[in-house]
Amino acid sequence: RQMCIRDRFIDMLVDQSALLKYVDVYRTNYRSGERAMIDLTDPVTQAATENPTTEETGKPTVTTATYTCNKIKSAFFLTWEDLNWTIERGNFEDTVVRLWNKRMSMDMEMLGLHGDADKYAAPATAYEKLVDIDDGWISWLLDNPGETHVVDVHSGGDPVSIETSIGQKAYNALPDKYKAATANLRWIVAPRIVSDYRYYLASRNTDLGDAMIAGSPTITPVGISILEVPLMPFNLGTGSNETVLLLTDPRNLMFVIHRELRLAREVKVLEDRVWFAGFGYVDFVVLNPDAVVIVKGLKANDAI
Repeated sequence: RQMCIRDRFIDMLVDQSALLKYVDVYRTNYRSGERAMIDLTDPVTQAATENPTTEETGKPTVTTATYTCNKIKSAFFLTWEDLNWTIERGNFEDTVVRLWNKRMSMDMEMLGLHGDADKYAAPATAYEKLVDIDDGWISWLLDNPGETHVVDVHSGGDPVSIETSIGQKAYNALPDKYKAATANLRWIVAPRIVSDYRYYLASRNTDLGDAMIAGSPTITPVGISILEVPLMPFNLGTGSNETVLLLTDPRNLMFVIHRELRLAREVKVLEDRVWFAGFGYVDFVVLNPDAVVIVKGLKANDAI
């Protein structure tokens, strides 16, 4: 029963997220380990001779991604009055658990996108303590430019507004072998950047611009769908209005969570409180950095 509760809690945590439900969620029994991946990156077809041989025409490539989970804690309490004098009364505790799950879902997505264990020397606020747990996908990609594809669009050191050529540069930076129709590529970007891009298109004297003004059709730059993620960070760079854009298959981002997520409810009689607590282990891994393009140096415009 406890295992079913944990699995359901994790399922709900993932399903309520704008991004986690699209990434590779890896439930593991180990706090650290490797995830093996197999691919055929080179041609495996040759001309056949009249005298067949056992010689290979190609070979699968096996790579591994390592993970090391960090321990997380989530805890809060409610008083007897909180539980019994609210408008929901007997249903209030169920409501609290649902809210807890939803908030943890946001926390895990935020940690994956904002996480940077080196950003705050002495984390003080709730946000700083959250993102200090672990490096997330974006932090890792920015810190390892030699392993992925970084497109820097800063102008004179300042972030710039989104426009068409930025998507073209990002697409061209992605190796051709990852551009197949079956690649499931997505632009992973904040809704504010999508809004800016719509305004940019609408302001142009073109058929597409007119279409934007008339009905705001779906945008698919270079034929690739957009995945809008509201929790994308805007506190990158040196200011408070800079973000990034990712071009990849979302399943290339792995969210690792230990199966032994522990959830507990404890009544403290002398404190007249009921504690809710959860402990677990998580990590965030980019499975194939070569299949990712990260555009840095984007800003969101103020209200227009």
